[in-house]
Amino acid sequence: MAAPPEVTIKNLSGKFTMNKSLSGDVDAILTLQGMSWLMRKTISITNVTLYITQQDIDGVTHIDIKQIATAGIEVSPENRVLNWTERAQDDKIFGKVVGRSRWTKLEELDVTDAEDKKWLTEGWDEDGEKVEARVVSESGGWNVVALWGFSLVNGTRHHTRKLVVRNTKGKVIRDRLVYDYVAED
Repeated sequence: MAAPPEVTIKNLSGKFTMNKSLSGDVDAILTLQGMSWLMRKTISITNVTLYITQQDIDGVTHIDIKQIATAGIEVSPENRVLNWTERAQDDKIFGKVVGRSRWTKLEELDVTDAEDKKWLTEGWDEDGEKVEARVVSESGGWNVVALWGFSLVNGTRHHTRKLVVRNTKGKVIRDRLVYDYVAED
């Protein structure tokens, strides 16, 4: 379902599900991240719903995401504090990771690879700031640069996360995850 106009990157609270037919090759991303075949296949048949709460606390944006997979299985929460401070997490799927997040303008995005920058900055539906999230695996030999915002996909407005995933062997995947807005009951 298309995201209504009042749901924006500055007002992201709501319920979203990944649209697998519009998203990129999640299996390839997980393979690059060293995920086992069994775990990748399990993820491929699972639908994940994101319950997002966004609020400002003392002038800093907090985006808390509760992720519920098919059959009510809860996976690691994704809690972002947009102040660019590194935070360690022991993720149920990815193991020990360190992440940081902030608001960023496309023209100020600090990415040195020209192809990465072009991929991350083109194709957004709305101008203005995006959420920039970076995650580094402490044990898996990979890192992710992601921008979150809204884009038109096949003429429909969706919450989108554009990713650049890179491993220590030099392999790079540039892809996107597309989410459908789910109206609250």
